[in-house]
Amino acid sequence: MRFNRNVSFDDMKENISEKIVRHCGRRILKLFYRFPVSTNPIKFTKMELVDDEEMETMVALYYGNQSDQNAPIQLFVELAGVEPTEDPTLLGEEHGAQEP
Repeated sequence: MRFNRNVSFDDMKENISEKIVRHCGRRILKLFYRFPVSTNPIKFTKMELVDDEEMETMVALYYGNQSDQNAPIQLFVELAGVEPTEDPTLLGEEHGAQEP
């Protein structure tokens, strides 16, 4: 997904959330990114995004001193767990579902 740098945190989270719900039916618990803190050895720190100020910080960290202003920022999400309530095979049999 691509976003305008000026997108609000809430709008971006909502767009990502809608896409995830459509594909796997789960919701976002946390939205974060990794930022490199050293190169020898390579180490990253995980930064959680919680508001517009954090979004501005993320953009400043990635693009503040880079010549490639179009490089993508990789975002990661922590998804809410989904606990099965019934065996899906049995549920399908109870409701007369048939294999195609």
